[in-house]
Amino acid sequence: MSTYIYLQPGNSIKHAELLAYAKNNNLGTFKILEENAQLEAALQNAKSGDQVVVYDALSLAPNHSAVLNIFQEALSHSTDFHFAKYNLAFHAKPQSNLNSLVQLSRRIEADFVSERNRNAIEKRQEYGIILGRPKGRKNRSLKLDKFKKEIMRYLELSISKASIAKLVDCHPQTLYDWIERNELDEKQTSLSSELENA
Repeated sequence: MSTYIYLQPGNSIKHAELLAYAKNNNLGTFKILEENAQLEAALQNAKSGDQVVVYDALSLAPNHSAVLNIFQEALSHSTDFHFAKYNLAFHAKPQSNLNSLVQLSRRIEADFVSERNRNAIEKRQEYGIILGRPKGRKNRSLKLDKFKKEIMRYLELSISKASIAKLVDCHPQTLYDWIERNELDEKQTSLSSELENA
């Protein structure tokens, strides 16, 4: 029985986690693989009882379906796969725990979805596409703008802001922000008079 640990080049943190996983799970002596070609050769020549330890599914194959194909091949060779990131293993036995397999499959799919999203964002940034709302842009009109006359009248009558929020059907914080943005004050009656005469 042989144990192989695939250390992808250039990530010492992942390397440390892989080695710690192997030690914590008593995987015994192991051989280090540092190239994808070495990993492929180990998988092709795997024997019953062999174990392969990788950091995550992304280091094993380019997509979820390819990982499932590798699992199918592993079943035929009776080879176990360990994933240090998830702290889960795929045991090449028909009686393997179904719950563990489902949990592993979910984690793998989540990794590939995350990777696709990250790649899409990087592509957009390469093309200079701004993500999210551009800095400095504000809404031209706010929800409470249409209630400006009423709010001014309520403030003039010294009605509490919490009560005004109920009257105009909004959250109190929305009203506070609107008043601050419009630089209004309970005692500002001149603006109210101007609106009345408009």
